[in-house]
Amino acid sequence: MAKKGEIAATGPALSAEATKQTVVAALQQQHAFIDREFTGLMAIAGKDTGKVEALKRAYLVSYDQYWDAVARTFLENEPRLQDLIKMMRSTQKRIKDQLASVENVASVFQLLASLISTAASLLMLSSM
Repeated sequence: MAKKGEIAATGPALSAEATKQTVVAALQQQHAFIDREFTGLMAIAGKDTGKVEALKRAYLVSYDQYWDAVARTFLENEPRLQDLIKMMRSTQKRIKDQLASVENVASVFQLLASLISTAASLLMLSSM
């Protein structure tokens, strides 16, 4: 059983409804992650308007991705879903680790862009 805030692991064969639940949960968790880390990310963006805008865009895109997933029809049994979800979790961890020791601000924002891109892949791969 998954802990609160985690996505339950599933077997390789997923029904369309199970796929939808898995993807929606992953995208909801991603948006919650960005929401929780928003203040820290904004602090390291400082007065760099490009980074501030990138953070705001990532926040809004993650929100839109979640609601887009809620409204979509999903495919059955796409085995690459779990790989993409693992990539999202790994990227979130890397962002959190880098926020703790803000050595390379540009890297944090590259990771954030990667996270949004992976989520877009997850959404497109899993739905019609």
